[in-house]
Amino acid sequence: MPPFSSSDAKILASRARYHFTIARSFAATGKLNEARENYLQAAELYLDASEYLDDFSGVRHNYYEQSLGEARRISETSKLIAIGEKKINENESPAEQYLLLENPEIPFAMVGGLESIKEILRDEVIKPYIDPEPYLRFDTKPERGIILYGPPGCGKTLMAKAVATESNSVFISPDMSQLKDKYVGESEKKLSDVFNLANSYEKAIVYLDELESLIPRSGSDHQIGLKNHMLTLMDGIKSGKHNFLVLGTTNWPWELATEVRRPGRFGQLIFIPEPDFDARKRIFEIELENVEKNGVISENVDLITLASNTDGYSGADISQICNLTKKRALKDYQLGTISRRITQNDFDEVLKIQRTSIIPWYKEALRSVKQYDEESSFQSLVEHGAEFLSKHK
Repeated sequence: MPPFSSSDAKILASRARYHFTIARSFAATGKLNEARENYLQAAELYLDASEYLDDFSGVRHNYYEQSLGEARRISETSKLIAIGEKKINENESPAEQYLLLENPEIPFAMVGGLESIKEILRDEVIKPYIDPEPYLRFDTKPERGIILYGPPGCGKTLMAKAVATESNSVFISPDMSQLKDKYVGESEKKLSDVFNLANSYEKAIVYLDELESLIPRSGSDHQIGLKNHMLTLMDGIKSGKHNFLVLGTTNWPWELATEVRRPGRFGQLIFIPEPDFDARKRIFEIELENVEKNGVISENVDLITLASNTDGYSGADISQICNLTKKRALKDYQLGTISRRITQNDFDEVLKIQRTSIIPWYKEALRSVKQYDEESSFQSLVEHGAEFLSKHK
């Protein structure tokens, strides 16, 4: 087992507590699948911490068992499919068993706000794909790997799909739970399959979520082997056709191996913060589109007011606010109030109890970045995070 410091183990335990807290929040609002996933992540992190240091031996018997028990309880009561129980179609090719291929139809126009980030992605990805001639003329090579990082529920996956749409690329998304095979060598083979498939298309985006699980700062021999294979594949892109981009996302960028964060591998780390005003307004528009078509939303619902009142909320938070508001009106309708429509007051009442969920993430992010002495690497996060926490106590 590789050397692991006390501070590293404490960070693992802190991350585990974060996932446990978020899981309880999801469970309380009926989002059972999300709750189960976060409980499982908490259990795995608690177990890692307990195995590295004797100081955390009690964690295994308390928080680990509690997290795992909650995940099992949710699986049983909601009949959700537990990890490893998904059956594979025997007629599928090996790659099809763990890959999802899409041609997304999500242009940047559907992603409100975040204009500066869109401009970076246009320059680094979209323009080289659409019109490569100027880049060849000036001998300028686009990035082969880009990392989008930021708080959970803030649209990193949506932005990645928008990049694929704008560049007219195939979107290749591996199932990370199946990509990380327990047998030595199998994960490396599957990862090679992903890169070979991407190289067979004229233009492709390889989307890797939870990137830190593939290229961690530290870990077991198996994890280190997979990380090294990933780096070899990234280095190999430079001698290829330059026809695909590896787009990774993570909520924990400081957990990534430092050697991947350089030009030629993942040369750009782009911070995706919580949605700005325009993005929040757009999220409300999308969430309320169907109820507006159905004529069950009042004219007094003001999207500008809603966007203003949700400063600091994640996109997932806003979706939950809309969901709870719809249920509030639905309950009255089912009791016989035929004329019941969703009103501004419904949103106001929900907002009294539904607060932003990403405060714990910013606290953990700033603490971890400082712990790893990575402030200069994540300057955008540090500056924005300090401002965010000063506004949202």
